[in-house]
Amino acid sequence: MVSNTVGGMATSGVFNVTIQSTSAPVVLQPPTNVNVFLYTGGTIINERVTYSSFYPVTVQWLSNNIVLSGQTLSNLTLGFTSLQDFNLSVALSNQVGVTTSAVARISITYGPGTRDTNFVSTNTISGSVTTLAALPNGGVLAGGTFTAWGASNRNYLVEMATNGAVTPWLAHTNGLNGQVNKIQRLADGKILVGGNFNNLGTTLHYGGLLRLNADGSLDETFQAGSPNASRYIDHNVTTFAIRPSDGAIAVAGTFTNVAGQLQRALALLDSNGVFQTSFRPSLSNSVFQTYPFGLQTLAFQADGKLLVGGNFGMVGSVGRTNLARLNSDGSLDTAFNVVTIGSGVGVSSLVVQPDGAICLAGSFYAIAAPAAATIVTRNYFARVRADGTLDAVTLPPVNLGGVLARQPGGNLLYGGTGFQRLLTNDTVDPFWPGNGFGTPSGGAVVAMDFAPDGSLWIGGTFNSVGGNSQWRVARLSMDSPAPLVAPSLGQIIFSAGNFRFRLPTTAQRSYRVEFKNALTDPTWQTQQSFTGDGNDRDVTVTLPGNTPRAFFRIAAD
Repeated sequence: MVSNTVGGMATSGVFNVTIQSTSAPVVLQPPTNVNVFLYTGGTIINERVTYSSFYPVTVQWLSNNIVLSGQTLSNLTLGFTSLQDFNLSVALSNQVGVTTSAVARISITYGPGTRDTNFVSTNTISGSVTTLAALPNGGVLAGGTFTAWGASNRNYLVEMATNGAVTPWLAHTNGLNGQVNKIQRLADGKILVGGNFNNLGTTLHYGGLLRLNADGSLDETFQAGSPNASRYIDHNVTTFAIRPSDGAIAVAGTFTNVAGQLQRALALLDSNGVFQTSFRPSLSNSVFQTYPFGLQTLAFQADGKLLVGGNFGMVGSVGRTNLARLNSDGSLDTAFNVVTIGSGVGVSSLVVQPDGAICLAGSFYAIAAPAAATIVTRNYFARVRADGTLDAVTLPPVNLGGVLARQPGGNLLYGGTGFQRLLTNDTVDPFWPGNGFGTPSGGAVVAMDFAPDGSLWIGGTFNSVGGNSQWRVARLSMDSPAPLVAPSLGQIIFSAGNFRFRLPTTAQRSYRVEFKNALTDPTWQTQQSFTGDGNDRDVTVTLPGNTPRAFFRIAAD
């Protein structure tokens, strides 16, 4: 605008004035720290940087301050196959100067289902692995049909360290003299062993069930492992299950006598191995002893009822096809009738979810649940509700037979000649590596157990995992659940003889409040159980009976 003394004024047009920047690029959003899983085929990360600059900018990404060749865009896609953490940054330069972003830490762990290369098993094993038990020291017990493990003489039972080396455990004996079908580590550290044997080394004990001390010696206090004919089981034990409430043991096999009394195929022992005569299932039909089928899998429900699976057509005089549920006295639960249709081992594995739903695997191709309903296709896996009605969830076919395991946190694993993981939202995990178990030899996963650190032990007939040589036993990395957060003493309220506290929970994780009247008691008893929903839960604990004191703990699966 221009004016003079006469009072005239003129206004020009509007124009922009640009003040040029003299600074280097400014980082607005640097790359971020990430935790990523490494899978067998590698993995990919995506990072981004945003910035401002008056002048054109040259972008260069750096890994551990070393230039990443060809990575010159603001958006970075980087693939890698190495299990090694690294630092990621980006250098931005213009004609004024260079700015380097803050460092982002890229932390890498094995993805769920990938083989832990630190554990190497020998490739000279004389048989297969049928059962596993994880140990608190990071090692594992394996049982099966083998009589040698590499250069070590190990008859049917072997302990391996975290790197796969055979330990001296059981070296003081000649091992067992017959196949091991199932092993389980108990809460007190002892090992329960079932199979087709009758001695440990030179120690005659008879029957197909014994209990070992943590050092591998025979636990002579366990009644069913006694050489006394009035106590032992007279033949092969195929499988067993532990009742969580009191440690009682349901035992299935091809036996006809227990503790000198007629008891075919299925029996109940207390936690010390004493035969429980009050449990009398009607299983006299010989179909329950048809080798190698009969009863193959057992699972207790939270209410104490027992699920039995295998290859059979009758329970006493009542028709039941491959799956039945028994009451606490061994009588048939007539309200539960699920029919599996197929051949071979009809039901080979059972898992009971915290909500009472029952997952079953086997060689079936269809299910009728309840029996009067329409037959529905289900290839080798099905889930039924507690009342026996069929659930809608399905899995891609894995193999004839198979084994199930529920991961802490709720995911379900199904192993066979392939491998699947069913997530808690009932979808199949798309990242789970589901094959590579040595198909030329018909390799399969037939046993699973979770290690204390959350990793997964698998065993079977395989000779490779993910295309890499790995014989009979492998350890797979897993995604661990959130840690169990116990209430502090200041958060526990005592009122009217009850304790109350608030417990943070994880969705789909199962929790138990357990107690002992004395710490010397052999087992923890379950007072209550519930399934987490991701929120805090108010828990009330009551002293049992007239007990003046008790010891409590919180357990989570």
